Formats: sequence, C-alpha cells, structure tokens
Amino acid sequence: MSVMSRSDVRSAVVMSELQGQRPRRRDLTRLSQLLATEERVQRLGVGVVGVGLGRGRGLLVITDHRVLLIRQGWIFQTLEVMDRSKITSAQWNGSVLTGTLLINASGRVLTIPGVLAGNGQQLTSYLCR
Repeated sequence: MSVMSRSDVRSAVVMSELQGQRPRRRDLTRLSQLLATEERVQRLGVGVVGVGLGRGRGLLVITDHRVLLIRQGWIFQTLEVMDRSKITSAQWNGSVLTGTLLINASGRVLTIPGVLAGNGQQLTSYLCR
C-alpha cells in the first residue's frame, strides 16, 4: 500500500507543499514502512538530516505518537525516532529564511537545521502544545 493512499499523509504533504517544502518520494516511501496502522501523521517538515557523507535533505514527521526524522539516500540512511510523550521542549532558532529546530526529549536533543522559517515556527508551536 502506498503511503499516499493514507488521507493523513496526503493532508500533511499538501500542507507542507503549500509552505514551499516538497518531501522527497523516497523519504515518503520509507515513511510508509515505519508507520503503524493506527498512527496518524499530523505534520511534515523538511530539513537537513545526517552527518558526514550521509548529510542531506530529509523529512521530519510528527505523528500522534512519535517524531521521526528520515533520510533515505541511495547509500546512506538516517532514522531518528522520539516518543512524543517524552518531549520536554521544542525551540526554534531562526532567521528570515531558514533556521534550526531543537527538540529535547528526556535529555536527548534532536537538532534539525535548514528548516524553512514559517514551517519551523509552526512545527515548534505544534510540538509545544
């Protein structure tokens, strides 16, 4: 089953595209393998993921249960997962065009640079509520 056949994913992709961010098809394909049937995607964002040669544009996914950071490259793959119930804070450090989203969960900090300013502020507000 294609991830785009899910209405929650389609809605999140449309919202992301309206904000000028286009998720990569291979990241969405990887997302389809990671989502549980009862899990609902609520927000998507695009930012820089990975380190070294595996660094590149990736997908930030906020579901009702987890936060996932996915980069499905040809050679390198990155997957970071945080339980939403363990998130203690989210912080946005931005400039006019892009910025960095910091998510803290039980002392572990997930840093996502290269997020578009408008989307980063919305993702931070969503995670803090």
